Amino acid sequence: MKDTLGGLRPLRVIADKGYDTDRCRRDVREAGAVPVIPYRENRRNKHPVQRRSYRKRHKVENFFAPFKDFTRVSLRRDKSDGSYWGFVMFAVAIINMRLGWTTVLGV
Repeated sequence: MKDTLGGLRPLRVIADKGYDTDRCRRDVREAGAVPVIPYRENRRNKHPVQRRSYRKRHKVENFFAPFKDFTRVSLRRDKSDGSYWGFVMFAVAIINMRLGWTTVLGV
């Protein structure tokens, strides 16, 4: 989990039940953040969850959901970084056209 944070200093780390381990929670706290992770049903020590913060997680999920249509992006099949990011930009353009947006990434 420490490597995942990449030196960032977040206030909260919102994750799904797959990250409900004592180690993940400890790593998040050591990074100076509050873990917002719902507990698994079989967990003995059930930690309180900030439901209000956890509800915001769907916005991030919804942002990345259209990229799952582009297998090349989601599986990172390109050999070089340049061609990968080029296809990411292409995917963004296609997604913008599907949604009817006129600008790409606010430019």
